[in-house]
Amino acid sequence: QLVGVGQAAHAVEGRGVAIVGSVLALGTALYTGVLLSAVGPAVPLWSQPILPFLALPMMPVLFLVSALSTGLAATYDLVAAAAVPRIQRQSRGIDLIHIALIVLEAILIGLLLITSLSAGGAAGESARMVLYGSLQWTFWLGVVLVGLVFPLVVHALAVGTGRHSVWAGLGAGAASLVAGLFLRYLIVTAGIPAQL
Repeated sequence: QLVGVGQAAHAVEGRGVAIVGSVLALGTALYTGVLLSAVGPAVPLWSQPILPFLALPMMPVLFLVSALSTGLAATYDLVAAAAVPRIQRQSRGIDLIHIALIVLEAILIGLLLITSLSAGGAAGESARMVLYGSLQWTFWLGVVLVGLVFPLVVHALAVGTGRHSVWAGLGAGAASLVAGLFLRYLIVTAGIPAQL
């Protein structure tokens, strides 16, 4: 009977740690986006709203979705694929979640660039730098092709066939992590201060 009580107490304690850890992880994922958007009008790219009529800042949401996507890539595509290869045949739901995160991240990046272009000024200049200026190769190759298209194709094929190879999982995971770094680099580098 004491063993049962100990196991129940351990389960409750584990749940509490998981809840606290989840809250802290969420805060960590949001932190950089909140910090950048707090700079306000000084760097217009960083303070763009999700939509012009919605006062919700884009950066925290984009950083959260990107963190979820890269976290899933690290834990599922890299670690699980390397340690337990058969998991790639058993986790169709995780592939679907990853597809949804990749699509959502692509939509958010597109909205950021569109709202920045339509805002004009320093924000528009930042978006032009990313789309067809000095940062275009990093954006189109590093973020779009490597980080969005390639993992999306790998996970879509996995959903369609019911599995993907360990190498496809490792490749998609590494690509997502590299693209997550490129995305953060682009956002920080493309932040042009507003002219006073």
